[in-house]
Amino acid sequence: MYERLLWRFGTALNSATIAGPTGGRRTSIRPSPTRQRPAGRPPESGNAAPETARRARIGARFVRAFAAVSLLLLGTLAIALPAQSQTVPSAPQELTAEASAGRVDLSWSAPADDGGSDIQRYEIRYAKGATVPENANWIPVGSGTASALTGLSNSEPYTFEVRAVNGEGAGDVARTQATPGSPPTAPQDLSAAPDDTQVVLSWSAPADNYNSDIVRYEVRHVAGASVPEETAWTSVGLVTTHTVTGLTNETQHTFEVRAVNGRGGGAAAQIQATPGPLPSAPREFAIARHSGDVVLSWSTPADDGGSDIVRYEVRHAKGASVPANTAWTGVIRNNIRFDSLESAELYTFEVRAVNEWGAGDVARIQLALGSPPTAPQDLSAAPDDTQVVLSW
Repeated sequence: MYERLLWRFGTALNSATIAGPTGGRRTSIRPSPTRQRPAGRPPESGNAAPETARRARIGARFVRAFAAVSLLLLGTLAIALPAQSQTVPSAPQELTAEASAGRVDLSWSAPADDGGSDIQRYEIRYAKGATVPENANWIPVGSGTASALTGLSNSEPYTFEVRAVNGEGAGDVARTQATPGSPPTAPQDLSAAPDDTQVVLSWSAPADNYNSDIVRYEVRHVAGASVPEETAWTSVGLVTTHTVTGLTNETQHTFEVRAVNGRGGGAAAQIQATPGPLPSAPREFAIARHSGDVVLSWSTPADDGGSDIVRYEVRHAKGASVPANTAWTGVIRNNIRFDSLESAELYTFEVRAVNEWGAGDVARIQLALGSPPTAPQDLSAAPDDTQVVLSW
């Protein structure tokens, strides 16, 4: 790593020069020059040879001393400034993978140690599963620190590897995993039930979650006909119903609901509703049987919510309750007849009033159907003054 120590001797001046590492300064060391005889003065007789020999001895001693100092200096430099070796780089840092439909976007930062040589390029390889086979090909992706991999299979886990390459070769590997896929489709069956200053939203799960479990539902709303894109979402957990309160009555609101899986928020389902005061439940709800049919009747609610009743809605089902998803049937009268009901079955019937803002509270009644009894037996009559006593 260091150039060898050089010296040369001036033939006339007994000089020596030491050269350091390449590009360093060269330092010349010279003994005091001999004094020159003035021009025209004759040489001193009898002393020329001894003087020449004396100067030669001085020069030799100087050279030996200089050589010793130079060798000592060289050893000191070799100890103080050891040679710097170059190696392959360490692994890229902060490798991340962001998955989407058929695609994974990788990003990373430069290695902590470039091995003493500039990074020339990065290389990527990947495979389905938890490992990448050793014989998988490396793909050069240039000197940037991001790369998009497309055409991948959704819902299949992949392993990705990235390495840096410098002048000494390929360095250590950074590794991560990701599963391409899509956010879920929109929630189904979204409905809105207005009430006084609030709206109750209900929905069912998306048709497709792309093999990634739903982690939560999110809701947002505004007053008006559309929801601006920048409107924040509110998480409501994994429930499929949510009551939005604090709304302005008699003002139309737009509501959106979306599902979120491991790959992000999916498409939104949208509905509009106008909150307002709703009617109370219909009163005097009664049930009667006529020739095998069932007739329901009721009277108007005690409170119409400040708006005219526009219709009534009725539904029924076998059993002690009516499922929430049972459809309502609208009627404009305050009674309705049901036929073709099965005997020996318990039925539950519900009725509610609807005004301008929505459907109000529900009135509920039950009836156990059965066959009519046969006629009483042994009927007898005992007449008396202005009366008859019947027995059976």
